[in-house]
Amino acid sequence: MVMMKTMGGSVCAVELVMVILALIASSVTVNATITCQDAILKILPCEQYLLGNGGITVPCCQGAQNLNQMANSTADRQAACACFKQVGPSLGVNVDRAKQLPNLCKIDLRGVTIDFTIDCSTIT
Repeated sequence: MVMMKTMGGSVCAVELVMVILALIASSVTVNATITCQDAILKILPCEQYLLGNGGITVPCCQGAQNLNQMANSTADRQAACACFKQVGPSLGVNVDRAKQLPNLCKIDLRGVTIDFTIDCSTIT
């Protein structure tokens, strides 16, 4: 496994993320245009913030805003939800920090709650 140093000095297992994405890719909503890999790559600049190791950054908010704009259909929003619900806990994402991200980055999630126990099929 190839390891990569991040700016904060912590180690990030990039290949582990790709393996997890490959494993869950088939479980994402079929009609969605957003793949789990797309969603993860857009939110990757938020990694240190979401893991509790740093503050919010401009690249993080830009990526989160871009993902929000890409998720312009119910299927896309449900696919992104399913992706983060499955990948987030296994990567150690701090759900309290994830809940703060939309407010910090000025993103309207159209009433969607960030929670790893959410039923993604209820998102419209």
